[in-house]
Amino acid sequence: MVMARPIRASSVPAPRPADPMTVTLADVCRRVAVLEQAVGTLSRRRDTRDPVRDEALLSAIAMTFGSRVFTAANLIAHGPLDPGLLDALAGVTARALGGWLRRLRVRPPVPYVLRRLGREGGGYLWSLDVSDDVHTPGRRAPSRGAR
Repeated sequence: MVMARPIRASSVPAPRPADPMTVTLADVCRRVAVLEQAVGTLSRRRDTRDPVRDEALLSAIAMTFGSRVFTAANLIAHGPLDPGLLDALAGVTARALGGWLRRLRVRPPVPYVLRRLGREGGGYLWSLDVSDDVHTPGRRAPSRGAR
């Protein structure tokens, strides 16, 4: 019977670590997949329109500011003073609100007409006209023939 020599620990090859390029490549692929999913979510969110929320915002602006000129920053600053406006804004930043107003300017819901009047500081001046008597007490709705 032949006795095998005991193997010393130093003679056993250490397990070879995974190739650093393979691990890095796999990690990069996972991160790219996560980023692609996030970009897809953000682009879908940006394209979605919520007519109920749009109507709530414009109604709150009309009730709060009437026909006075305002900026997105004015709306944000006035939000805590007006519960209806605060609910409509629901944590929106001034920059995001400016984008929301730009989108609504192109196709506002009836009976609203949103106009961008010019720039002030870092933002735009806006006005909102409403063609009904519900939002603006004391104002008469313009006639269809008047321009």
